[in-house]
Amino acid sequence: MRLKVMFRADALPIFYRHLFMGIIKEAIRKTDNEYYQHLYFYQHKTNKAARPFCFAVRFPFDRVKLKEKERFYLQGPGQLHLSTPDPFLFTCLYNGLLKIKKEKIINIYIYSFSIPLNIFKPSSEPSIFSLALSGCGINPNTFFCSLQIQTMQRLNIL
Repeated sequence: MRLKVMFRADALPIFYRHLFMGIIKEAIRKTDNEYYQHLYFYQHKTNKAARPFCFAVRFPFDRVKLKEKERFYLQGPGQLHLSTPDPFLFTCLYNGLLKIKKEKIINIYIYSFSIPLNIFKPSSEPSIFSLALSGCGINPNTFFCSLQIQTMQRLNIL
């Protein structure tokens, strides 16, 4: 599941990903503290396990000012894209971000949410995928292996 969050800010630090990771952690903590403890702590120590989500941040910025002052000066709204396969985590993120939306976080104003829907429409013909491994061997000079993947039909993305 995916979530797109729109935000406004005057400037962001060079290490802006840490800032957005803090926003995500705070959103989870505000919604369900037990789940937050489960994700980020193990036996009262920091949990280094992989988290079931990923995120990306996109924003337009002034390249000239970036070189001078080492900060990203935004020229328009930014986007935080979140993705997770876990429906409970998705619910925690959405509800937590709704609570955070009412507050100002450093200099970031969250003002819009959307859940983009991707619709896949397969064609009427059945899908056939075949994998052919040919010519694998060891040459005295090189190791070679040619791999051919034949796709008889692809999905059409609307």
